[in-house]
Formats: sequence, C-alpha cells, structure tokens
Amino acid sequence: MRKVEAFVKEKGFEDKTELFQRAAVLAQNPKEFETMSELTEADKEIIRRETTRSYQFHIIQVSEETYFSYLSIDRWSLPKDLYLTVVVCSLAAAVQCAFCPHSIGLLLTKH
Repeated sequence: MRKVEAFVKEKGFEDKTELFQRAAVLAQNPKEFETMSELTEADKEIIRRETTRSYQFHIIQVSEETYFSYLSIDRWSLPKDLYLTVVVCSLAAAVQCAFCPHSIGLLLTKH
C-alpha cells in the first residue's frame, strides 16, 4: 500500500486514495474479488456485472488473407444518457449538413 500512497501523492489524487487502494488489492487477485473485505458490496456488484456480461467475438473471413472481427455485447446495458448524446449529435450533424449545401457539392467534386 505504500506504493499506492506514493503514486497518489505524486499524481495529486489524494482525495481518491481509498479507491486506488481497493483497485490495487483487486489487481493482485481479481478472481477472488468475492472474498476481499476491502471491496464494498457496490464494488463487488459492478465487478459481477462486468464479468457476467455476454460477450460474443465473431470472426468473418472476407477473402483468403482478410479477416473481419467484431465484439458484440449487451448494448442496452450502457447509460441512457450515452444513447441520448449519440442521437442528439447525429441530429445536429444532419441539420448542419442541411444548412450547408455547398459542402455536399465540395464532397461530390473531390471524387
């Protein structure tokens, strides 16, 4: 824990010392997080959620040399504000494009 305290002091995170100490304990043996008394029940719940999420890794062969891979997760478990941000930014980009018709002409003439 002395290394954690030195790091926190060096980087100016004194207000987050306890969080860094819990993270250091977890990093030493992450599979045994359920038995760690240093972790709060909220910490354990977050770790349970992250370790039981259904991840699927897909590999698709496009040609003899090229492979395409992607990772799918439970997409609706992300914060609702994130989805709202993506939708609002997408709409703003569409509106901005609608009011700048010369930009479309520039894109078409560059090709």
